Amino acid sequence: MGSTDNIKCPDPISYDSGIDEVIDSREVELLMAEKFAYQSGFHKSQVFSLMKNYTNMRIRITEFVMEIVKESLDENDVGKVLTMKLSKYSQSKCHQKVIKSFNQCIPFGSNPYALRFSQIFANLCEILQNESIIIKNLDTKCRNRPLFKGVI
Repeated sequence: MGSTDNIKCPDPISYDSGIDEVIDSREVELLMAEKFAYQSGFHKSQVFSLMKNYTNMRIRITEFVMEIVKESLDENDVGKVLTMKLSKYSQSKCHQKVIKSFNQCIPFGSNPYALRFSQIFANLCEILQNESIIIKNLDTKCRNRPLFKGVI
């Protein structure tokens, strides 16, 4: 990452706005990290760099998962995997094995952001009805485990 000196840092988020403002629950970790950084005395530019780093790590994990999806499926099924929401899943054993493999690569305990991809892996299992190609692709990309830490 380059210098952020030429980029205008956003103002700190106001946390006393009451219930009038809705916050996306998927962003709570980022908001809490930002709040903690300001409370810890970080300068505005330091907080900006920290938040930019968290955002970049989120992008990298998302791209990683998208690569796994694209390598595991025909191109026509990618959109379906990303949007499918079934009320019942029949491939729970596949999902458990894939999640276990994914967790070795990107541990959920140190990467809360990674939890949001569980649905995508469940959908992959529903379409493929077999975990072997998904796990093979994960293992190929995750030779040096874990790949990510601290992605909130």
